[in-house]
Amino acid sequence: MHHSKLFIALFALACTGSSALPSRDAGPASDAGAANDAGSVDDAGMARLDATDPTDGGAIGGNGMHRITVPLPSGGSDEVWIYAAAPPAGADLPVVVYGHGLNVELTNCAPEAGPGGFDSFTSVLGDHAFGVDSVAELLAEEGYLGIAVLYRNKGDGAPGVGRVRVRDHHLRDASALLAAAAWARDVHGQGSDRVAVIGFSMGTWPAMWAGSDAPELASLQAGLDLRTVVLQGQTANHLTNAAEPGCGRGELPIGTYAILEALGKMVDEVRVEDLRGDTVVGELVAELLLPLGVDLFEEIYFMPSDTTLTQCLVEHIPAICSRPCFRAMIARRTGGVMPDDRDLYRAPMFEAADLLCELSPTAGDPGVDHPNPVIRTMRAGSPALSANAMIVPRVLPLFAVGDSNYHEASLELLTRRLVDMDVITPATPVPLGEECEHGSYLSRGRPQCGLDHTLEELTLAFAE
Repeated sequence: MHHSKLFIALFALACTGSSALPSRDAGPASDAGAANDAGSVDDAGMARLDATDPTDGGAIGGNGMHRITVPLPSGGSDEVWIYAAAPPAGADLPVVVYGHGLNVELTNCAPEAGPGGFDSFTSVLGDHAFGVDSVAELLAEEGYLGIAVLYRNKGDGAPGVGRVRVRDHHLRDASALLAAAAWARDVHGQGSDRVAVIGFSMGTWPAMWAGSDAPELASLQAGLDLRTVVLQGQTANHLTNAAEPGCGRGELPIGTYAILEALGKMVDEVRVEDLRGDTVVGELVAELLLPLGVDLFEEIYFMPSDTTLTQCLVEHIPAICSRPCFRAMIARRTGGVMPDDRDLYRAPMFEAADLLCELSPTAGDPGVDHPNPVIRTMRAGSPALSANAMIVPRVLPLFAVGDSNYHEASLELLTRRLVDMDVITPATPVPLGEECEHGSYLSRGRPQCGLDHTLEELTLAFAE
């Protein structure tokens, strides 16, 4: 089969905003590189946000920004920022935790102390400039304590250049959602133990994991009365997200993004010195990348941007944070010609690409013990395929035909699995209409595109 520029495609996925397939989870962008699921990224790839900058460690309650400590299944912890919003009055409120979609979180693109100074919250959702802080405010207007979670890698606590701490869309991100719910119950002052989780786009992965019976999450789930999980704009399945049905365009976001996904399951943090070392990191990199691929992997993800290039405008962040910058640095390294995939990847990467093309049209399951490390890792991180059961009694999947991510077979697979688990809500609608886009699931201007369904589901779940 034809393998397109996987190496360039993975960066498009990480940085957002192209009509090509790698932006399947890159949010409702109107201009390339201009917007994504969680934020608006300027030409330099840096985010900007005006927000309070408390450093209370999660010990102080109330609305606004808070930094909480998230216990991890590994025994370590993450420092994660959340935004809380509640009605002016009321106590023992139901808690709704919101998990946003993919952002520039594969590496440290926002190293300022605290979230003030970058714009992870600003997003274009449907008809409005509407970010995750505004999602929390919308939930508060409906009578809930809304908690929006920024996952890991934001502000203080994020790694510096030379190290990458990956969003894993799995246990770490799910841990952040559950820890935020516990904070809302114990610290905010108006919360209760009754909890719903909404996951948008790439947030569907950790949202579904948070409601699953994954034993690693049991201690964080303890004491929470989890009522429902709402999945918006994706199906928590890396394999169908990674390939266009039929692979007609062939742009597969695997490449080093998939390698980082795999490494994120093995180690908490990837260090540049490990890429060529005698470690699990070095062994996997050596299995999947040729020497030029390793060199470019290191330069784009682990080295500071070269601001002598006109396309690289911000110092002390990796080139991956800006599409124009990483393309310029690759072109300089390869003499102005974008490299061919065959100069970057070893056979297992091409085997993974072929298998994704075979699986995608029917949302086939490769099985838990597949020999290819990329496919095996992508499946393991996909709750639509690998979650054993759900502890939450209800799950509402919302997917719009007009969504650029829409994948009919993947939605059917998820629906079958939820039916088998006896958790799918009876209110589950048929796929939402063609007028509904990736960013319109919580749009007040187009409530038929998901907002009405979501609010109805919350009402029913908290009434039980």
